[in-house]
This record gives sequence, C-alpha cells and structure tokens, in this order.
Amino acid sequence: MNNKLVATVAILCIALTSCKRESLVKDDINPSDNQTAQNVAAKDLVAPAGFSFKTEKQLNVRVKVANAVAGERYRIKIYASEPTTGKLISSGATDNSGEYTNTITVPAWLEHIYIEKTNPSGNSTLEKVAANHFTAAVFKSTGNSFQKPYILRKSSGITCVSGCTRTITNPSSGSINSDSETLCINGNNIGSPTITLASSVTLSISGNITGSPTINVGNNCTVKICATGNISKIKFVGFPSTVYFLEGSQIVLATLESDYPECNVYNYSDSLRITNGTTLGSINSVFKNYGTMYFEGNVGTSPSGYNFENNGNMTFSNAWLWITKSTVVNNGNLRLLGANGFIRSAGSGFVSNTITNNNYMYVEKEVTNEFGCTINNNCQMIIGGDLNNEHIINNKGYIKVGNIYRQYAYDEATLDMHDGALITMKDLFFPTGKIKGTGTNRSIVKVSGTSTISPWYPTLPEILGNVNLCDDNGVETNDGTITFPAAISCSGSIPTSACNPIGFGVVNGDTDLDGIADNIDEYPNDATRAFNSYYPSANAAATVAFEDLWPSLGDYDFNDLAVAFNIQQVLNADNKVVDYKVKLQIKAIGGSYINGLGFQLDDLVPADINTITGQVLTQNLITRNANNTEAGQAKAVVICYDSPEPLVNRVGGSMFNTIKTNGTGTADSTVININFTIPIDPTKLTLDKFNPFIFTNKRRGYEVHLPNFVPTDLANTSVLGTFADISNPSAGTYYKTANGMPWAMIIPENFAYPKEKAAITSAYNFFDDWVLSNGTANTNWFTNIVGNRNEAEVY
Repeated sequence: MNNKLVATVAILCIALTSCKRESLVKDDINPSDNQTAQNVAAKDLVAPAGFSFKTEKQLNVRVKVANAVAGERYRIKIYASEPTTGKLISSGATDNSGEYTNTITVPAWLEHIYIEKTNPSGNSTLEKVAANHFTAAVFKSTGNSFQKPYILRKSSGITCVSGCTRTITNPSSGSINSDSETLCINGNNIGSPTITLASSVTLSISGNITGSPTINVGNNCTVKICATGNISKIKFVGFPSTVYFLEGSQIVLATLESDYPECNVYNYSDSLRITNGTTLGSINSVFKNYGTMYFEGNVGTSPSGYNFENNGNMTFSNAWLWITKSTVVNNGNLRLLGANGFIRSAGSGFVSNTITNNNYMYVEKEVTNEFGCTINNNCQMIIGGDLNNEHIINNKGYIKVGNIYRQYAYDEATLDMHDGALITMKDLFFPTGKIKGTGTNRSIVKVSGTSTISPWYPTLPEILGNVNLCDDNGVETNDGTITFPAAISCSGSIPTSACNPIGFGVVNGDTDLDGIADNIDEYPNDATRAFNSYYPSANAAATVAFEDLWPSLGDYDFNDLAVAFNIQQVLNADNKVVDYKVKLQIKAIGGSYINGLGFQLDDLVPADINTITGQVLTQNLITRNANNTEAGQAKAVVICYDSPEPLVNRVGGSMFNTIKTNGTGTADSTVININFTIPIDPTKLTLDKFNPFIFTNKRRGYEVHLPNFVPTDLANTSVLGTFADISNPSAGTYYKTANGMPWAMIIPENFAYPKEKAAITSAYNFFDDWVLSNGTANTNWFTNIVGNRNEAEVY
C-alpha cells in the first residue's frame, strides 16, 4: 500500500470515529450535552475522584394525609411508573397521625415517581411527583369529590420556528399563498390574513394574534400553532394534512371544518377553545387531545373511520357529541355540560361506532347507544339523565345513571357486567335483550326507584351470569327470566377504588386485627405481615455484574459473573421488615473460575436473623451458624452459593452465555429467604446497605465487592492494595483501580451485558460519557434506547 493511500485511510478512519456520536439517536429521556467525541477505551478511562459508579439514586419519601381521621391507617404505594405497568417499588401504611416515610432506590435517570394513597374504604388517589432526593406528597384524607386515575400528559416534542424557507412578520390582512415550502409567520401583531396552503407546506404560527386569520389547509400540509389569540377558521381543503396546537399556545378558534379523509388535529395546548362547532367528517382521520380544550359548539362526525381521542381534559360547554361510523376513546377527563350536553352514537345495520371510556366521563344530559354501536366503560362514567342502550354496553367499572336505564328495540341489546362492575340508576326499563354478569366476582345492577322487566317481543328479557339485580324497593314488575347464578338480591360487596368511589356493601373488616383493613392489607390473615416492598420493582430484576481477576485488571466486559436479582421485603403493619427475600438467576459466567456469591447486610448482625433458607452450598468452603449465617462474621453475611454449577445448565464450552456461537444455556432461579428475629427498621435494609460480593476460584478470602463497599471479616485483607487494586481502608477506598475503575457494578434492570472480551465502553456508547461527567450525564446509558448500545457487542 503506498503512503498516500495509507494517509487517506487513516484520515477516513479518524473522521468516521469522531462523527460516530453525532450519528447516534440520543437519549430521549435524559439527553446529555456533555458527550465526548469518541469512546474512551475502558483501560484508559479515568473516573473522577470519588465516583461511585452507582446507576441508581436514593429518594427520601414523605407522605402526609391532610386532615387524617385520628387512628385511621391509609395504605401508601410507590411506583416507578404508572400503576398499570406493575412497577411497584414499595407499599406501607401511614401512622396514626396520617404520615408515612420511606427511603427507596430508583434508577438515576428516573424523573418522576407515582404515589398512591388508599383509604380504608378502598378509595384511591394518585400523585405524580418529582423523583428528587427529598420527595413529598400531600393528600386529602377523603380524596377529591370524585376519584379518577392520573392522566399521563404526553409531550409533543415539536417546535414551531425551525427550518423556515420563508418568514412573514406581523401580516395584517390580505392573502398569503404558499406552496411547497416551510412558511413561518410570527410577530406580536399578527392580523387577519387569509392563509391558503396549496400542497406540501409546513406552516408555523407563533407570537400574538391580534386579528382573526383564516387558514385553508391543502394536500400534504402541516400546520403548527404556537401563538396566542383568535383564529376565524381552519378548513381542510386537501389531504392528507395535520394541524397541531402546541404547548404554550392559547387559541380561540371559531370554526374547524373538514370534509376530506386523512385530516388530523392534535392539541397539546392547555387553552384551546372551539366556539362555533366542528364538522369532523373525515375518513381515516384523527382528533387527539393531550392538553385542555373546550368545545362551545356541537361536534359531529359522519364518514367511517374517524378516531376521536381525549388524553387530557376536554369539556363540551352546552354542546353535544354526535358520532357516526367513528371511534371515541377517552383516556382523560371528558365532560359534556349544560342542557345540550349529550352523546349520541348513531348507528344502523350498516353503521357502527365504538365509545371507550378508560378514565372519567361526565355527561350532564343523556347518552344514546343505537343499534350496531358499542360502549366500553373501563372506569367511571357519570350520566345525569338517561342511558339508552339498543346494542352493547360493556361495563368493567362504574356507571351512574341519574334517571332511566333503557334497554330496548332489539333482542341483541346487552348490558355486559364484567367481573365486579357496578351500575346504579334511578329506574330500570328492561323490555328486551340481556343483562349478563361475567367473571369470578359478582357484579351489581342497583336500582333506587322502579324496576320494570316487561317484554316487548316473544323473547323474554333475561338476567344471567354472575350478577345481582338490587332494587331498594323490590322489583315492581318482573316478567323476564332470571337464570342462576344471577339473582334478585342486594347481597355481596364491591370495594371502592379510583374508578368506583362509592363501592357497594363495603364492610372494612380486619381479620388479623393488625390495624390494617383487609382490603388494603396484602396479608389479611397474617397479623405479622401486611405489605411488600421491592428492588428494583415488583415485576423486574436488577443485575449485579463482576470482573473476577481482582486484584489484577480484567477485560472490563463485566460478564465473568452476571446475576439477575430481585429483593422483596415483607413488612408488618408498623412498616418494619419481617422477611427479606433475594431471588437470583445467573445470566452469564464469562470465565473459568468457580466463583461463589454472597452478600453482607452491613447494618445487621447475625443475631438479627432467625432463619435462612434457599442456599446452595456444595464445596465445603463455608461454615455456618445455626441460623445459616456465615460463621466468624461480626456482620450478617449470607452465602447464596459456593459454586454456580448446580444452578446452570451449560450447552457447550467453559463460557456460559457470553459467546453467541456457543448457544444459550439456562439457569435455575433460587430464592434466599431470610426471616428476622425481630422486625427490622427498613432504613437498615436500603440498597446502600446491601453488599453483594463474589469469592473467586474457590478461594474464600478473595472477595470482590462493589466500589467502596467494605469486605467481610473473612476477606484476605493482605491482598487489598496489591496489583491493580488501590484499596486503602483508612481512607475508605475499596476495590478500585488507580483510574478509579471498579470490578463490580449494579445495574437497576435486567442488563444486556457485553459479550466475551467486548469492553463495556465498546458495547455501550455513553458509558464513558456517564463516567467522565461524574454520573450527571447519560444516566440511562445502559437502557435499550436507540443509540445507547452496539448490538453486535452485547450478548
């Protein structure tokens, strides 16, 4: 190869390396503005002094129930995400004064946690709070006037002024025509122009609208509104096209019209008013609200395939929603107010609609569900007037009908009551179809006025399945069929919840007499246990990963031993820990050493532990006390196993799940169950007091711990500070290299570790950025976000 070619190749390689970062898709949860131009090799990476390599953070949580009923206990649950995701971290109860404190550990990148308070009646409220070092939430003792699940607000991620090919400032009137460009209109005195977009135009409007412009939206156009003021009309005159009302905008829109397919509207504003009504007559179009908006004119849809979705707060002020061949989904708070506040789902044999309520819906007047149409209520639906059902209503939550529930017109009309659902009404008029209870929990149809079950057709109306018809005055007219296990009865109970704040026949017993009502007690028949807490969460695993050549340097692939683990703490009614359970599963063994695994509970002594079960010890390396803690230790040390071999099923080679071509082996789970002598204060069992370690190659004294975690009393301390290790016990420094690099880390998820001989800096693009920033940037470097990792380098 000639010198010129060598130089060209070298320059190309340097250019490609230095541009690698910029080509990655950056972290959309916690993006960093402090990233190096290229990866620093693990062997050359120098960590800031004192860097701990912790991928998580501790939160000190304080919850206060304002005006708490004296002596009443409220359950508190803490989640890493919305409760529906199952990411429960902790549960417990307030004290007699309505206060609760806890220390939890969450991923360092987590921005919010969710705290749920549940009354003894079962009524729940939820708060989303910042995941700060000190985190607090205050609840009312009785909650709001009605309870509803938390609304997750979604950010648009869209900005207005960008990429403008033409900018117009403060247009006053006249016509603005645009075709195939990015047009930006801004200023503090935007007047009343008529803006016509022909085709392939992106229009951004920002600033202050003092007039009242009109916007005609043509084919393949996008309109982004970040302004404040009035707009006379937005009319779709072509398709496909989209209009966005973005965060920060405050718009009063007189008229919104659409007669074309694939014309979409998205609202992220907290102040959008549409005053003269809306014609949503667009096939395959969507109207989605993620903010707060008001309809002061009626809303109608006609062609099929229209999707109307509320994910925020939407209010119809003396206006109605009339849908045809369309889909309505409410994930937020939807209210139709005033004398004209009704919903009509208009159908026929060839027309069908679906209305699905997943949160809170209030209709002041009435709801009509015509033939061919379906209403799905999965949470709370409050109707001030009548509910007329000609086809199918699926109720999985709570429906309140202020006047008459009518089920008529067709034999196919059905009210499906799913697994503990409740519907209440003043009067029941039931001449046809079925009321049907499904599921294992009995549902209730409750009537406070008059029940009339009188057939219009030869087929008798029927009540069947696991449902009770409860009429406070007794059923006045019953010419229908009641099929067992259905019954006319007011027995049974349904607990209150976020979706059902009233419940039915709720009796708050305390079977085990521990002071926690049965419906909020996770162990209602055990007075010594009441709640559970977890790390990282109830349905997830963290990973502890080791390099096993300590005190010598390893290859930094952190797969010599990688173990998935979950910690469960079982607490009593006083929020003290009675059981401590560590579930383990080996993920990788990337070396030839036989390594044992254990952990020390740094704030406990052996006498704090009553019994331990679940250990796998086969090598005669460990001496145990009678309670199965390790003998010769001042602190409580638990050896999980002294060899991994009984727990793994290899498929080939000395490496286990680190070389892709070797195939994937399996590993059995094991659970270390620890029962304490007396209940332990949970502050003694926070994650920073959990001290996992390995002892390498059947040498009990060769312990490898997390950085700056102390070795146990049986460690060979003469090895500390030798070879690559710079441990200095007098300075509190343990298990670090001269560059500050560790031999072990905990990752707060089921970690995709590097493959054999792939250093962590080559497998994870932002590991070095995280280290060099002292843990402030790229805190989710280990997550599976596009660009975070090189898939070819992870197992």
